[in-house]
Amino acid sequence: MDQSAELRNEARILGLLEGIAGVPQLLDIDDAGAKLVLTRLDGTPLAPAAAEHPGELDRVLRTLLALLATLEQVHARGVLHGHLGPGKLLALPGGGVGLLDFGRAVVQQHIEAGPQPGGDLLPRAFGAPEQTGRMARSVDYRADYYALGAIGYWLLTGQPPFVETAPLALLHAVLTRPPPPVHQIAPWVPPGVSALLDKLLAKSPEARFQSAHGLRQDLQRCLDGQLDFTPGTHDPRTQPTRP
Repeated sequence: MDQSAELRNEARILGLLEGIAGVPQLLDIDDAGAKLVLTRLDGTPLAPAAAEHPGELDRVLRTLLALLATLEQVHARGVLHGHLGPGKLLALPGGGVGLLDFGRAVVQQHIEAGPQPGGDLLPRAFGAPEQTGRMARSVDYRADYYALGAIGYWLLTGQPPFVETAPLALLHAVLTRPPPPVHQIAPWVPPGVSALLDKLLAKSPEARFQSAHGLRQDLQRCLDGQLDFTPGTHDPRTQPTRP
């Protein structure tokens, strides 16, 4: 998708997301589709914000809950962001998380629908396996859950789940290997939190969390100190719907 097409797509997507606090609002687009005028979210890029409190468990869990809250609203409008990563996130005043760059987002009317497996030209450190186009399946909102897990992994360890830099090596890792469990890199992370991230980073979307409700419940359990439980026990797959 060229830059002009991405801008036109972003304008269309932002029109669907009007009124969501953690998403920039579209003010104008020029006739040629070469420039968008957006409201400015009053926040700090996630990377420098996280660097001020590296690896603080409670802060990381609250960040993931806030990101999930914004994602839940986006998904409820039928939109998959699809390209989440630390560079697309803002830490907002009051603890919220803002999302940026919807140029490659897609509209999904049902959870079974999604972009067909053309995939990205190159694998991405925070991208789900099915987004590589090598799994012969469509992509849905659970790809954003994978990215949320990868962001949590990065917040706790300082690195993405896979650190390979060569595209083919990264592709092979994303498709075939589980990432090292978080608690092996950061031994202070409780096993329950590590297991929750393992579930989010599962290769198969069916093995990940299936609902915002189930994921939110388990993140809150971790935040409340209930760290010895099986993630996803109460997580029926449900259609994201607008509240």
